[in-house]
Amino acid sequence: MRIFLFMGIQGAGKGTQATRLSEKLQIPQISTGDIFRAIMKQDSPLGEELRAILNAGQLVSDELTSRMVKERIAQPDAQRGFILDGYPRTKGQVEHLEAMLGERGAHLEAVFFFDLPKEEAVARLEPRRVCTANSAHIYHLQHNPPKQAGICDSDGAPLKQRDDDKPEAI
Repeated sequence: MRIFLFMGIQGAGKGTQATRLSEKLQIPQISTGDIFRAIMKQDSPLGEELRAILNAGQLVSDELTSRMVKERIAQPDAQRGFILDGYPRTKGQVEHLEAMLGERGAHLEAVFFFDLPKEEAVARLEPRRVCTANSAHIYHLQHNPPKQAGICDSDGAPLKQRDDDKPEAI
């Protein structure tokens, strides 16, 4: 089993590099942000709970975050390995991860830390826009702008700035 951990500030390139490694090794990239966004789209008690927490500007607890990661790594596509993108972020999450790996008799193969000054992170993320219909369609106003301002090239849906791409969130 191959398990990798990518850590660093938002905008440092974790997701970009994790995607590349995921494709090369044919193991999933697991991002808590992606998990949260997918669950918040659901009309479920957990979706409602997450929306309430995040809309109030609060952080999701270590226990809840770790429970969602544990459920995700139990899925069939993660049985050969996975890449954790931005998890764990706290000492509590590290303890949860150690327990999860211990239950599987697994260990981390490598940890990558992406170092980036905060100012550069803001410069990279603030111009990022995502499609409102499919968050996998990502644009950058300077480096990869849409053909028509504010509109997704793939499906014509409006583009938006994610709340976590705003300078105050970064």
